[in-house]
Amino acid sequence: MRVEEELRNMVHDLERGHGDEEFILRGLWKTQLLFKPNEHERIFEYTYLLAQTVGQGCSYCCGRACIDREWIGQDARKLQSDHGCMRIAVLDAIFSIFDRHPAKTFFIEGTSISKTRQRTDIVVEQVTSYLGSISARRKPRVVNVGAVGNIILSLLDRGVEMYATDLDENLIGREIGGVRVEGGDQTLPRVADSDVALVTGMTLPNGSINDIYETAKASGTRLVMFNETGANLGEALCRLGIDCVVSEPFPFYIFQGQSRIDVYRR
Repeated sequence: MRVEEELRNMVHDLERGHGDEEFILRGLWKTQLLFKPNEHERIFEYTYLLAQTVGQGCSYCCGRACIDREWIGQDARKLQSDHGCMRIAVLDAIFSIFDRHPAKTFFIEGTSISKTRQRTDIVVEQVTSYLGSISARRKPRVVNVGAVGNIILSLLDRGVEMYATDLDENLIGREIGGVRVEGGDQTLPRVADSDVALVTGMTLPNGSINDIYETAKASGTRLVMFNETGANLGEALCRLGIDCVVSEPFPFYIFQGQSRIDVYRR
């Protein structure tokens, strides 16, 4: 399945009843960040794009992308780009227009330090909800695609056998709580061998979600996404067959104050 293409096809049905003015692209932001929430985590080094129609959409970047002055004031549905992160940020902004119905909504408060713990607990709760029947027979297996140290350690504490894969050359080969982070070439074998694949939203702009989805479905692996990238796409992704999406609209947990986290389920 081509996930981005399927999401775009959904727009044609969802846009009914919405005026063209709602789809005007009003803003673009490009921000580079360095962030390390605590000693368990790597230094996150990313650039993210924000796009705004009525609401905001976001994508982390897996390559170079420039914001284009000529895009402002254009119909977001008609914009095209060679950069996956730009396409997903704009698509996410389009989906911000449509009504969404999360199964659960959490509001987390405080500093980035305290919100890191709260966010971790929410994500881990969703993953472990699929492991109950497995843990009675054997040790459940989870692969974290886009390694997050705090999540890996929390799942290890719950008796889960963990794998981790990532595309960050600075992280590949390192260990987190005894779990060696493998390269992206090991993602599909680990997804096939796991009970749950916990996958970052960054798999949307780089297109790797397509093969991950097909592998998970063929292997009977539950697929859980955690999305800062494409947070407004959570409900639509579940309609496509993703088991669960933990969506975190901007502003993210890395900023002080209140953040919202929505949980969608298939």
